[in-house]
Amino acid sequence: MNRLYCHRALHLQSLRREYSHSSWVYQRGYDVETLTGSDVSHWDELLEQEQAVIVHFTKQVTGTRSINLVIARTEKGVEDALSVPRIHVEDALKHTGRIIVSGERGIRMTTINREGVSELNPRDIDIRQAGVLAYRILRPDWQINLKADIVEPTVRSEVLQRVDLSEGMLQCTAFIKYRIEHAGLKTFVLQSPEPGLSLTVTADNIAKVYEIDKEKGLWEVELRNKVENGYSMTVRYQVAENSGRKIMQIKPLRTVNVVSQKGYLVVMSGGRIQVKPTGVAPGLKIDNARSIPATSGRVICQTLSIVIGRSAEITDLLYRSFVMVQRTCCLPALIV
Repeated sequence: MNRLYCHRALHLQSLRREYSHSSWVYQRGYDVETLTGSDVSHWDELLEQEQAVIVHFTKQVTGTRSINLVIARTEKGVEDALSVPRIHVEDALKHTGRIIVSGERGIRMTTINREGVSELNPRDIDIRQAGVLAYRILRPDWQINLKADIVEPTVRSEVLQRVDLSEGMLQCTAFIKYRIEHAGLKTFVLQSPEPGLSLTVTADNIAKVYEIDKEKGLWEVELRNKVENGYSMTVRYQVAENSGRKIMQIKPLRTVNVVSQKGYLVVMSGGRIQVKPTGVAPGLKIDNARSIPATSGRVICQTLSIVIGRSAEITDLLYRSFVMVQRTCCLPALIV
């Protein structure tokens, strides 16, 4: 559900005649959210042939009075065609002013037709926000019809995937940073290295995390509110391994619906286990821990002896590939 708001800042000017109330007509289907202003006592809403609101003042007034009115309505999604709601002040001899139309990030609006207004360049009235439309009112019975297009977000991810080897278990942690352009995003999809693994996701603003496809191992992370520009999360999971095997496979955690996924694979051995790579998938190359940028989590692993795989832009080929890690031996303990 979306909410369409119209905020009108009105300046009522009477040079001679005093008045105690003012009547405004607005588009049917909208509700009055707030109405505030100087010397305003209260207001009444009329729901007859036309929707209107009568503003009552605390006294007989003259000169200029500033009133702020917000009307709104609820919509299912974003309509392809929108009519800008008009608020008409009854008994006014002259209407002047400007109309500013803006939408949330990810909605691009264009003018289909207009009557009684002229278009303005938003920069000429000190508006730098992208995607804003501006008009000058020429007559009170103006009309503006707009077309609204939904812009899909462009998402890229950077992943630092850390794998801790222990007897019979791979402890895996993925630190994910998303870069989001053009629009906001409320859901993210992850693909576990293999079906049947349970993912634990920690981050801000999370509403729920659930598996959407058990056969493919797809998980959806749903947020309470949309995020823009960037978002970070940490994903943890465990993979059972046969402790007697000398060769194991390490497969990537995949961020789905992204333009590209780049990052680092860090393999760490604990206890008396030594490891060395026996093969590296296309798109990965062996690297040094100190080459990991600090923003990718270098502080987590810069003091440890590790094997690094650095990924270029990930393709479907890399998603189907894996890194082979061979256990070389269990080092003998030195007892003092």
